[in-house]
Amino acid sequence: MAKPKISILLPTRKRTEALINSLNSLITTASDSANLEICIAYDEDDTESQEFFATQWADYIAQCDASYKIFETERFGYTKLNEYVNLLGENATGDWIFFWNDDALMLTDGWDTEVLKNDV
Repeated sequence: MAKPKISILLPTRKRTEALINSLNSLITTASDSANLEICIAYDEDDTESQEFFATQWADYIAQCDASYKIFETERFGYTKLNEYVNLLGENATGDWIFFWNDDALMLTDGWDTEVLKNDV
């Protein structure tokens, strides 16, 4: 039986440095990054994120075993944050879904193991 996967839903806009720090905290504290699915959405007019995903993302994500999905969307804005979350949630394949912010940091080592202890 396959180990459950955790999908991380992460909308972002023009904050690639914060995004990298946030993702690093999730990946380095996870017991097994292979069980993570990182789902990211950014706006089609966000040139900073476009540049990051076009030039640096492949090298960055290659450092771990997590899978990922990247979506470039129309700009919904903060008042329609639910639109990003809905898009990401519809495309997530994990057994567990985490809504995550690009400025949040995971401080708990083995957080994924703790989550999966509740998988019944």
